[in-house]
Amino acid sequence: GMLPAFSFSSSEVLKKWVKLTAVNGSCELDVFAEMQTLTEFVMSKML
Repeated sequence: GMLPAFSFSSSEVLKKWVKLTAVNGSCELDVFAEMQTLTEFVMSKML
């Protein structure tokens, strides 16, 4: 189903964001681009 793919993909994105904030404690993100990437990642796991 879709839930395992979404869960895995979300975890990977969150790990990336944690790395981005590790140096300064915060960062700017283009939320639209990040959500588009997440959607593509989930869909690639589904196919």
